[in-house]
Amino acid sequence: MNRKARRWGGAALIAGMGMVVAFTRPETATTQLAGTAPVTVMNTPLPVALQGTGSITGNVNAAQSGPWSVGVTTLPAVQLAAGTTVAINGGSVAFDDPARQAYVVELCAAYDDECSPGASETTLPVGTRFVIEQASGYCKVINLAIDGWEVRAPLNGQNHSYEIRDKISADDDESTNGLFFQQTRIYADGGGVNGLSVQLIEPHSGETHTFGPHASCKITLSGYLVQTSPAFPATP
Repeated sequence: MNRKARRWGGAALIAGMGMVVAFTRPETATTQLAGTAPVTVMNTPLPVALQGTGSITGNVNAAQSGPWSVGVTTLPAVQLAAGTTVAINGGSVAFDDPARQAYVVELCAAYDDECSPGASETTLPVGTRFVIEQASGYCKVINLAIDGWEVRAPLNGQNHSYEIRDKISADDDESTNGLFFQQTRIYADGGGVNGLSVQLIEPHSGETHTFGPHASCKITLSGYLVQTSPAFPATP
């Protein structure tokens, strides 16, 4: 009886161990490769620093940082017309016209046309126009009074007169000198014989004294010549 009972007990023990092994069989483990697992980031967007080469799609907001400057290269050359004035830092620069030629004439205007030394008229070069920008000099009178002198200049076939004031007088055998300086803009065409001339304005005297009446003005006209095209007056 005891031997049979031990056999059944051993069989039951073996069967029980088999069931435990069956229920405790290990399951196969799943391994994720590095870098392939999904990641969820909260509170986006986050600042991202780009290193290397990349591309951005959509709109990008940019803000200026510091003063901006623009560099321009290969600009075409700029040519300024003669007589152009350009403002620079509140001032100005006048560009000389190479066609202008500085020119000065010295003349004399005298009472009774008695200029000594000097002449009261001159001939300007053919094909030019004398632009008079300044008149300067002095006048002297003895026992005489004058209101000044005038310039007679031809322009486009017509003669024109321009008065320069230097009103002085003297009597009782005394003399008076008067300086003058005046900026002008007088045009005189060349080519005509003795086309440019000067003369006194209405000299008048009182009583004749020992030295008699005398008046003369030494005149310097300065400016520049410009070429006229076609030449004026026309060459015969």
